[in-house]
Amino acid sequence: LAFIRSRLADPDQEFTAFEILQEPLIAALPLGHPAAADEAVPLGRLALEPFVLFPRVVGTGVFDTIITACREAGFTPRVVQEAPQFTSIIGLVSAGFGVALIPSALSRIRLDGVVYRPLLDTDAAAPVVLIRRRRDASAAVAAFVRAARTAIRTP
Repeated sequence: LAFIRSRLADPDQEFTAFEILQEPLIAALPLGHPAAADEAVPLGRLALEPFVLFPRVVGTGVFDTIITACREAGFTPRVVQEAPQFTSIIGLVSAGFGVALIPSALSRIRLDGVVYRPLLDTDAAAPVVLIRRRRDASAAVAAFVRAARTAIRTP
């Protein structure tokens, strides 16, 4: 079993998957950023900002979602720094390298110098997908999948 933030490129192969949820993207901003004082940020307001992002080969699903959201807001993000993990990206935002769009659950990472704000004018979200081997007959895997399915139906 694995939780991933991307849909399977070819779901008919060895793995089967189901989406757990769609997690809204939010802005991670350096503390001194002008938009840090706002309750929420229009994505277009970040059009001229330097962005911190991970390389597309590391996470195509969220990467593509971020690029698409920016383009729909009328700009292509100017990526000035790449990092392989969201925790590294948040650290770079804290150091003032730029802004980032991240899944909302990552706002639990408290780091001095970073402010998280919801985005306005976009419904961009990162999927959380549970995958498993199609032919896995493990009772533990089946029980986990049943529990996950039940949990997503329960408000």
